[in-house]
Amino acid sequence: MQPQRSNLQKLSIASINLIQKNVVATIGDINKQLKRDVQRSITECLELYTQTIDDLSDAVKNYKSKSFYDVTQDVSATSVAATACEDGFKEREVVSILTIRNDGDEISRHTKMTTRVLGANEDSLL
Repeated sequence: MQPQRSNLQKLSIASINLIQKNVVATIGDINKQLKRDVQRSITECLELYTQTIDDLSDAVKNYKSKSFYDVTQDVSATSVAATACEDGFKEREVVSILTIRNDGDEISRHTKMTTRVLGANEDSLL
């Protein structure tokens, strides 16, 4: 009877160890996917913000030439980029490391403020 019990214990421990190995492998797979998803989101945000730098450079040129509608469009692109950046994280169901910059006080607030100032500039020059 003792050998059967010993074999049952060994089998139970081996089964538990096998489950543990499977769980560890699953965690590794999750981490790999998470890294890929975060990397994709970060890459998309980098592309969006790189384009935004060009748009903001155009905004300065358009401001100097008093093309206020174009300036507003160029500045608004920043807000669109921030939203698209956040959406990329949400679509992949990963936590954004940029939320404070994208949705918080920084980009969103400055874009709204600048758009209001541009509107006032345009009205004062008409």
